[in-house]
Amino acid sequence: VLPRIAFDSDAQIFRDSDTAQLSVSAYNQDFTAMRQTSLPVQVTSPDGSVQTVELVADSTHPGSYSGEIATPMDGPYAVTAMTPLGGESPPGSVDSAEHWWVQESDSAESFDTRQQRDFLQRIADVTGGSYVSFENSDQLDELLAQQNAALTRELRLPLWNMPFFFLCLFALKALEWLLRLRWKRL
Repeated sequence: VLPRIAFDSDAQIFRDSDTAQLSVSAYNQDFTAMRQTSLPVQVTSPDGSVQTVELVADSTHPGSYSGEIATPMDGPYAVTAMTPLGGESPPGSVDSAEHWWVQESDSAESFDTRQQRDFLQRIADVTGGSYVSFENSDQLDELLAQQNAALTRELRLPLWNMPFFFLCLFALKALEWLLRLRWKRL
């Protein structure tokens, strides 16, 4: 059975944004799509304060509600929606759904800034490149000049398939024949 209330979110961690986009699917007791104009949800901020936010109904998809929730401070946020919703008679048990996410500011650019040397070396090995540490960065110019794929190209061909060598060999044989003819020693 589908849950009566289900949260949809693109991410569990929101970085460097002041709002979080939230979508909710909500159904009545008989599991028909709700047709209310808004859906109230409780938002718990990292400091413990609780506020009610109204999510707006999507006119093209009945039972779908969406909205932006302001996230002014860093930390974990919780959103809770409960049944019975307005106009319903209370059922035997209360249905509720909860969704969590974390808000982080000024961290997207400095997220996991440590160097991952093993990963870089594996990429270099797989792609045929070379890993150069920061201490050896002065060798980078020489390495790029020697191993740049656009500058060097290795091509192996048999000598017989090269016209210049074939003509040289033919000229030498012709010269030998002419010399033998002149000396009369064929």
